[in-house]
Amino acid sequence: MEDLSLIAPQPHTPATDARLRKLMEIEEAVENYVSGSDLATLNRLLAAPEYSSLALQRVGLNNRHEIWSIAQLDPDARRSRLLPYRQLGFHCYRHQLTSIPCVRIIHAYCGKTRIVVDGEELLLEEDQLVMLNADVDYTITSASEGSFFIDCFFTKYYLSNTLMPRLPRDCVFTPFFEQALFGAQFTGRNTYILFDRSSSDKVLRFLIYSILAFSGNVPLMDEVLSSYVFLIFHELLLRYANERTAMPAPDSVSPTATDLVDYIFANFESVTLASAAESFHFTPDYMGKLVKRLTGESFVDLVRNIRLIKAAELLEKSDSAIAAIANEVGYQNISHFYRLFEDHFGCTPAAYREDKRRRALTPDGPARGARDPQYGPEAQNFFP
Repeated sequence: MEDLSLIAPQPHTPATDARLRKLMEIEEAVENYVSGSDLATLNRLLAAPEYSSLALQRVGLNNRHEIWSIAQLDPDARRSRLLPYRQLGFHCYRHQLTSIPCVRIIHAYCGKTRIVVDGEELLLEEDQLVMLNADVDYTITSASEGSFFIDCFFTKYYLSNTLMPRLPRDCVFTPFFEQALFGAQFTGRNTYILFDRSSSDKVLRFLIYSILAFSGNVPLMDEVLSSYVFLIFHELLLRYANERTAMPAPDSVSPTATDLVDYIFANFESVTLASAAESFHFTPDYMGKLVKRLTGESFVDLVRNIRLIKAAELLEKSDSAIAAIANEVGYQNISHFYRLFEDHFGCTPAAYREDKRRRALTPDGPARGARDPQYGPEAQNFFP
């Protein structure tokens, strides 16, 4: 067995690249065996001198002949033995093999990686990193010959009980993680956070250390991996802070999330990414990334949410026709406006207006003993 403590994983060296590729092939062989009973590939890697040590560590065997004891297990027991459920894990992949409800960090280690998130395509250049939220639809594939990516995943349970309690309460990742735990209906739709290349390779080093520990089944593995995860997020927070400090802006003043939201509120009827970028003296591409970093939402989602908030305000405070309000907040297609409004507020514009006006007539809340539909039939118990 190799001594992992002696490994200094300098990224993008022939030795490190070769080691990661071997781990990738072994993991693919394990998952293909569990899902399709293809034992031949895994057995070949266990027998190959250049793979055997890594492969034996990965499957937790002393010699390759012990694989037959695993082969005798029923499929469920075999899966539990080779792919046990974990709250936290690290792999190298050429393409997405498994998908469970979890938050993922994807680092394009070699070549380009293509990710489609809820229909939106991202093309990660080498050494770019993206964090994908839980409960979003995504596919991940290599986008160039010989490319592969590093995959770190952690479950909602790990996020809630281990990671979030140790992060700052005002951490930039908090809205993103709250969506993972509580759903988009409570916190808005934050599907991913994209990180550009960095001059520091610390995050990548920690990811490589984690893969080696995870695939090697090292002693105290859970504690070791958690330590690396905290170091990874520490570095990502520093990277975020440094990028904000280095943002080009007039008079050396960096816009805040409040500045961006205030600008969009003031210009919500006609604002575009290009016009916002021009006002802040940025390129449209940089402006889009900046909005995502500072607010956790894409520019399109942020403008849409602000327009719908303004529409709700006009519905409550004016007698204007719904079509006129839709036009006033920037929507010419009335059917599209209705669909967006209902998705956001859970009711039609007309129902929203009627509900608000009904409540305005009873400022102290529902009449005593009334069954208010907002609270359900049990609400009468709280109004003696």
